[in-house]
Amino acid sequence: EPARAEVDVQRRDRSRRHHTATHLLHRALKDVLGEGTSQQGSYVGPDSLRFDFNYQRAMSPEQLDEVAAIINDRGMDDLPVDWEIVPLDRARQMGAVMMFGEKYGDEVRVVSIGDYSRELCGGTHTHHSGELGSVLIAAEHGIGSGKRRIVAYAGRAALAHLRQRLETLESLATRVGARTTEELPQRIESLLEEVESLKRELQRRQQQQAHASAAQLAARARDVRGVKVVAEAVSGASRDELERMIDAVRQDLGSGVVVLGVVVDGRINFAAGVTRDLLSRVRAGDVIKEVAARAGGRGGGRPEFATGGGTQPERLGDALQHAFTVVDQALSSG
Repeated sequence: EPARAEVDVQRRDRSRRHHTATHLLHRALKDVLGEGTSQQGSYVGPDSLRFDFNYQRAMSPEQLDEVAAIINDRGMDDLPVDWEIVPLDRARQMGAVMMFGEKYGDEVRVVSIGDYSRELCGGTHTHHSGELGSVLIAAEHGIGSGKRRIVAYAGRAALAHLRQRLETLESLATRVGARTTEELPQRIESLLEEVESLKRELQRRQQQQAHASAAQLAARARDVRGVKVVAEAVSGASRDELERMIDAVRQDLGSGVVVLGVVVDGRINFAAGVTRDLLSRVRAGDVIKEVAARAGGRGGGRPEFATGGGTQPERLGDALQHAFTVVDQALSSG
């Protein structure tokens, strides 16, 4: 049955630009990174190109700029893009780049971009390098051990990508209160300084709150064989805040044992601290191990400070009450 094939000329032309740009990119990478750099895979489409190559580390901004400059310079040179079918041995003599491990027939197609690039290739290309327009390298990143990937755009696709970037910058400028995109770096720097200032203020207030809470907790300490013991539930504290509260309560007690617990997202976080004068008799790691086990969890740590977790938040009160028993047993045996 007869069939009719139609070629989308505009789509093919966009793909041609990206394909020819890929050849220039391959050659430029060899010039900048060394002849050992070779293609590991690629994608050529109407809207972008991807090029995978072997290299052991991220390319520097200077290297990427140099590669981009080479490609665009060769484009402005408007070099002729020619192709010919030659015997494989002849292609080798011409210095044509070949894919390692690829099996070729007796005759191959060699695509040359002036005297700059020469590769075996069966794909569609522009007639001159000047047809590429601008080529923009948008990204370079790792895709595996010793493998990197470059994403780039040529011609109208490069302009579209630049326009999208500019729109993003303009949106960001509006969002952070900059009048122009040129003011964006200064405005972001100012906001970062403001954030750091707010962080310091928040930390100062948290410390004040921790000390205030510590005084209240220390005031509720129980006497266990002559040792002050605090075992309390607190609310809304992170692990770091728990540690700060432990330090603050120990400081207020002067001498004693502190065990705190908080429920976060359906789980219990425990922390325990022991003042230095009692370490020969009570160890925080031993205390937290017993307390956490009471709530279906585990714990451990240093003699002076330890943390743990529990999976049964409904048993938080029982676990903290058990802390007094654990300390009593440790003191009686010590």
